Amino acid sequence: MNIDYNIISAWAAIVAAIAAVVALWIEGRRSRFSHGLDIVLKLDEVFHSKEEFRKKRRAVARLLKSDRNFERGKQVAEIEDILNHFEMLGLLLRKGVLDKELVWAYFFVWLHHYYSLLKPYIAYVRRWEPTAWEDVDWLHQQLAAIERKHRPKGTDLGPSEERLREFLDFESNL
Repeated sequence: MNIDYNIISAWAAIVAAIAAVVALWIEGRRSRFSHGLDIVLKLDEVFHSKEEFRKKRRAVARLLKSDRNFERGKQVAEIEDILNHFEMLGLLLRKGVLDKELVWAYFFVWLHHYYSLLKPYIAYVRRWEPTAWEDVDWLHQQLAAIERKHRPKGTDLGPSEERLREFLDFESNL
């Protein structure tokens, strides 16, 4: 029996190289997920914990409770800050920096309500800035698809007018 140790060594080297590539790939995915989680947690902290941003959310909620008509030519910086926050989330998700399920878990409820409430404002601004907050639209579509999967079949995503009022009451008392 003639054993060619060179062939065995070559195959062992190939198997070791494949194992190393797989290990690097797995570690890269884990590292990207970890980095994405850090970003989501920081964005969540800004949205929920930073008093400056909570003031903006309060101001927007109070405005929307009293007036949802944006036809009178007003632009509101606080509204744009909230939309820009979601725009950044959408961009980072679209570029593959963030995990879709994490973004859904942390932000869908707020995105869904603000998006429903601010569609008229977005349409108003798009009269002269047609691409404004495109990633907000895209983000809402992506997260709504996940939400539909988690809800019983045929359940309406809403939100109802009553639920929007409750949301605005909550946000205006932050």
